[in-house]
Amino acid sequence: MKLLKIVAHSLVGILVVVVLGLIVTKFFDGPIGPLPGGALRSGEIVTARVDDWSFVADVELIELQLVAENQSRTVGIVFDGGATYISSTPATFWQRKVETSADAWLRIEGRRYPVALSRIHEPARNAAIRTVATAKYAAAVTPDFFFFRVESRAHGA
Repeated sequence: MKLLKIVAHSLVGILVVVVLGLIVTKFFDGPIGPLPGGALRSGEIVTARVDDWSFVADVELIELQLVAENQSRTVGIVFDGGATYISSTPATFWQRKVETSADAWLRIEGRRYPVALSRIHEPARNAAIRTVATAKYAAAVTPDFFFFRVESRAHGA
């Protein structure tokens, strides 16, 4: 019985630390690994429109913040056929917000880019991007993943 109490108290302690950790990350400038973070505040803002996103082809992960929220997360990025895409799954909540407000910020290697996101609905295009993503990340990107096209937007627009 005493051992059960010790285990129960330990589990409660761990749970409290995890919850507090998740709350504290909301105040950080960006995500911390897989944990969502606060708004993206640092980094040079790229004011010129970006037409050639090929520089992201070898970038593994980026930070994404929707303009409509003060939270950021780490996502994968794929360059295919001259266009750039970020991935999501139905299990994430942020992707639902894109349908009402598509404006976002991407922080890539310390620079912030104002962008607009548009979900890819064509199954053939999703499959093609999924193939590129699977090769890039050396892991199967399952069919429940879907993609948003990234379009540069003018800062302040």
